[in-house]
Amino acid sequence: MLFRRAIYLAMFPAAVILPVWLIITRGIVANDVGWTFLIYLFACPVLFVLLMIIGGLVRARKAVRVAKAVSWWDAGVLGALYLALLASGIFAIPALAVADVALVIGAFWLVGWELITETRTRVTTFVNNLETGNIQSSNVPPARGPVIIIEPGTRES
Repeated sequence: MLFRRAIYLAMFPAAVILPVWLIITRGIVANDVGWTFLIYLFACPVLFVLLMIIGGLVRARKAVRVAKAVSWWDAGVLGALYLALLASGIFAIPALAVADVALVIGAFWLVGWELITETRTRVTTFVNNLETGNIQSSNVPPARGPVIIIEPGTRES
């Protein structure tokens, strides 16, 4: 639970820190700073936007907001993605860049699928409860004491 909660808390800071990490470390460590660094200057803002979208899709799920922790699937994929992005800043290996792209795409589709599945389950449960009449509103407080009903048109003078 601690790892899942850490990933939950790190989603949005990681969306800022990891692209900045890539730009800084590629500028320092890279041997051929020219065109490769220019590619990173364009790729890192795209990475920022994609990580923010992934974080938003994760936070959109009610189960994640209630538990304040991501699912195990989210934790595994996002943890691997964060580690791969950290390693990409240090090592200039093309296969690592391909793994980064694959993990970003995989994380996007995973969290999108989990959101759709959870939403479908919640809507199906609501519709089934609506059909059977088992709807209980949590927004209306229980009545305490006598309830006075005033019918329109019945005025005492």
